[in-house]
Amino acid sequence: MWGNTMNAKCDLCNEIAKIGTVRLGGRELCDACNMGDLPSRMRRVWGWNIDIHEKQYQYKDTVLYVTHFEVWFKPTGQLDLLCKRKKLRHKLFGFLMPNKVKSGDPLFDNFAILQSKTPAQLSPILKQEGFQSIVMDLLGDTSKVTVKTRRLTLSRRVLDEYDPPQRLFVEVAILASYLDHRFSDKAE
Repeated sequence: MWGNTMNAKCDLCNEIAKIGTVRLGGRELCDACNMGDLPSRMRRVWGWNIDIHEKQYQYKDTVLYVTHFEVWFKPTGQLDLLCKRKKLRHKLFGFLMPNKVKSGDPLFDNFAILQSKTPAQLSPILKQEGFQSIVMDLLGDTSKVTVKTRRLTLSRRVLDEYDPPQRLFVEVAILASYLDHRFSDKAE
């Protein structure tokens, strides 16, 4: 979805967008961040390191694509977070899961499971526009997002459907922007 008109500022790289911006996950993105070399831009502007490891396994007619992202960044405080897609076993035995955090949005809470040892730090992040949207975009049937101290990890396994990493780079960077303390200061 197109966002602001020309000369708007990109929320990820802080540069003026010459063509306009695209709104994704509650953030305005310039064309260079949305379609360009996002990892080097994030390293230059915010000091993040974004690494990707892709593997492909084939068994008879089935192909399993495994994508593993790691983002090294500066989270708000000592943030600890695990996000998974809610499945039937979670609905049946979810009461046994420790440290569950509810967002207050029934649609999101039915879709995803959030676990955190630091729920007080996660609560303001859950209320920011776009956080729930980007988590829902990232969590496919076999995806898991983990945040520990200074590292955000996304693991995704997909059968027979290769997902180009550029879109995942953008979505992971947007999620990291909600968790980085410099963005949380900017959002208030």
